[in-house]
Amino acid sequence: MKPIDYRLAAEWERQSALLLAWPFAGSDWSDILSAVQDEYVALIETTLRYQPVILLSPPGDGSAQARLGPISETAGFSLIEVRYNDTWCRDYGPLTLCHAGKRLALDFHFNGWGGAADQSPLPARPPPVPG
Repeated sequence: MKPIDYRLAAEWERQSALLLAWPFAGSDWSDILSAVQDEYVALIETTLRYQPVILLSPPGDGSAQARLGPISETAGFSLIEVRYNDTWCRDYGPLTLCHAGKRLALDFHFNGWGGAADQSPLPARPPPVPG
């Protein structure tokens, strides 16, 4: 199979899951952390009605499970503890290509917009996706 056979999925195509990163103390949301976490709870609860959610959470930070409560036990919910310094997964998460019903996750090793931002706490590669 040639690499050209792969393509980006269209925004209207069915997704296997939504990847989110939990906002935590010391992140961009520190000044309004409680309100933003409330929004994440509502987003996760609503999304789980339609598709699975993969939630990244800092290692040892139990705030996501505490705030989500019984939602964290819902079928389709996965929590992965991994280091990150930004809730915007689009900057460091995998870019997924499709071909013949199969997916290929690419890791471009985000460099903080050409070194303009310190990205040292980021993992060396994206976390494994459950399932």
